[in-house]
Amino acid sequence: MKIAISLLFLISSWVYANPETIRIQTPYTASHSGTPAMLRIIETANRMQRDYTFLLEFRPGGNQVIAVRQMEQDPQTNLAIIAASYVENVEVGWIRPTDYVPVWSLGDACWTVMSTASANNTVAGLRSAQEIIVGTVGVGNATHLTALLIGERYGIPVKLVPFKSNLDAVVNMVGNNGVNFGIDTPDAYENFRDKNSQLRMLAVSCSSRLALHPGVRTLIEQGIPAPAVLNIVVARTEMPDVKRKHLSQILEQATAQIGQSEIARMSGFVPPQFYKISAQEHFTKSTDLIRQLRIRFQKEIATTK
Repeated sequence: MKIAISLLFLISSWVYANPETIRIQTPYTASHSGTPAMLRIIETANRMQRDYTFLLEFRPGGNQVIAVRQMEQDPQTNLAIIAASYVENVEVGWIRPTDYVPVWSLGDACWTVMSTASANNTVAGLRSAQEIIVGTVGVGNATHLTALLIGERYGIPVKLVPFKSNLDAVVNMVGNNGVNFGIDTPDAYENFRDKNSQLRMLAVSCSSRLALHPGVRTLIEQGIPAPAVLNIVVARTEMPDVKRKHLSQILEQATAQIGQSEIARMSGFVPPQFYKISAQEHFTKSTDLIRQLRIRFQKEIATTK
């Protein structure tokens, strides 16, 4: 009996000493606004349990397909972050939506809408502009669709200029080199606001106003239902439901332990679980809105490509 108990103890100790590694493949770089919060959540998740060790691996490029393909190498131990370009990748056949199941959601990225063509710090100030020349990284993505919505609301033509990154577009705009409208992180605005006296923050895409700029209204407050830049962790359907739900529970508990205000402070994101919204519901609502807008602006998207 003592031998059996000792053996059971040794097996249990070995399991706890050798937790399974779960790799979360992110399409972003280490400098992305959501990375600090993601790392904090992973650190908390690792500290609060001994079944799994979570790791964040950076796989930028390929319109997020590189991260997804890396996850597919081992769907039993890999997760991936799905971003707004998910819908675009589905439409071109790079990703099949039936292959992925939401596990947990960091929330919608908080972007700042900025311009050198506005008369004031509101989107309505663009009425005096002859044309919105938007710099963005993709055609028909969340930032492009936001510019199209603004142009539609105020009857201003929108022209797209492609860049390798949103930051490159902002640099162009600040230097008065053609672009007069851009969407990037709040940090990007703070870094460039003193380099061009005409640069204005017109709106933020987050659910509430930024603490540093309480006078700048959200897009929703200004009547513009802009698409969210979702950040949802997904698993492949090959992963067993029991395991996927366990991973989801761990990440949600870690998120709750850190708290809404701290995560928002670090990243500008508010995980939807604080609003009692599941990752699946967040995923469905976000992707449905992007699909609807891509249909609504299919003519503009087609002529831009």
